[in-house]
Amino acid sequence: MLQRRTFHLLPQVRKYSRTVDFSFLTNDAKHIFEQEKLTPEQNKAAIPPKPTYDHLKKIHHEVLHPEDACDLVVKINSTDILSSILSENKALFGDENYIIGGNNEPTNFVTASILCSWSNIFNKRIKSLEEIEPLEFWEPSMSPKVKDLYQTYGNEFDEFFKHTRALENSKEIKEGTLQPSEVSNYETIDNVSLYVLGKLDTYESVAQFSEFMNKNIAYYSVEGLVDNLSKLTDICFRQHGYINYDFIVSIKDRYPGIFKKLSPDTLDKLGYLLASRDLKLSRKMLKVLIEKSVCPSEATTNEFLLQYVDVDPETKLKELTFIKPVFFHRGVNELTLQVLLSTIRNVQEYGKLIDLVKISENKTYLLEKYQNILMMVLKKVSSNFPLHLAQFVRVLTEENVPVDQDVIRKLQSGRPKRTV
Repeated sequence: MLQRRTFHLLPQVRKYSRTVDFSFLTNDAKHIFEQEKLTPEQNKAAIPPKPTYDHLKKIHHEVLHPEDACDLVVKINSTDILSSILSENKALFGDENYIIGGNNEPTNFVTASILCSWSNIFNKRIKSLEEIEPLEFWEPSMSPKVKDLYQTYGNEFDEFFKHTRALENSKEIKEGTLQPSEVSNYETIDNVSLYVLGKLDTYESVAQFSEFMNKNIAYYSVEGLVDNLSKLTDICFRQHGYINYDFIVSIKDRYPGIFKKLSPDTLDKLGYLLASRDLKLSRKMLKVLIEKSVCPSEATTNEFLLQYVDVDPETKLKELTFIKPVFFHRGVNELTLQVLLSTIRNVQEYGKLIDLVKISENKTYLLEKYQNILMMVLKKVSSNFPLHLAQFVRVLTEENVPVDQDVIRKLQSGRPKRTV
């Protein structure tokens, strides 16, 4: 009750409000920056010129990409990194004349971190390899009719495939008139060719049938070509003969990526058979093989390197870099040692070559037989021959190899011993 009475006694409060007028008129005359009073030309002229840094020391240096390096024996270790980064010129191995790439310029490393990263990428090119696993072939089962027809026609392949309808069935598969579900019920050129290859026993019959295969290559499936090429390659390799080069080229032109589908065993044998006929194609086979982390056989490696014996060192370094992992996997033999010796450019590479010799199975034989040539190469690349010769003699002593003192005296006197 008191509250209500008090409320009535209070005077009435009137509400007052004040509105503010908003103006949308420009106010440029009052608020304008000094630079806004200038013309565009004056503003542009007021911008200071770009500073030049030509007088400053350059800290950016081009470094050869490790993938572009050309060598056959180098694997960089911690000692190499230290000697490089502590050298005055920061060159690889501290040798300012050492050119490892195709740009004809030495490779310098400003910081140790750059050299370490570069070395890691460089060494990764030396892949770990495995030995080749022999390929096992399967014998397709043929109907008695096909077997009887082969007995009748033998090496008359056109007539044989005509009467078995294998060629006709394969044509219908290519044209789409024969359904895939029906293929297993028919003979095709794929499986009948495998059967025929298993029956051939002379080089002449193999050559004749490979011509038939080349003539009808369009009717083989990719899988069928892989199987038949693998079988044909194995036969030619065991016969120590030549594989049909035209057939291989036809396969390459029609299916460029088919070689990656081949087994390591087939790639190795193809590389061997093609080395003396098509070195470029043989090199492709070995590259695919090494990409699969498989080491080519010693016979294939020798046959391939035999083609490079009389090639100039620059070409060897350029075209054989990809096969470098093979040397680190297996070491060297007489042929590979001869090829590698001609590519040695400085004493550091020479030391790396000796390391490869030391991991070889026949290291004692190689060091004893080729010590004269090794000493002459050392004298050619060494800037301190007495010191480096003493180091090499120590290697011979550690491996129980008799040292040829006569050749040492002649080399020290400047008259190298003539070797046969």
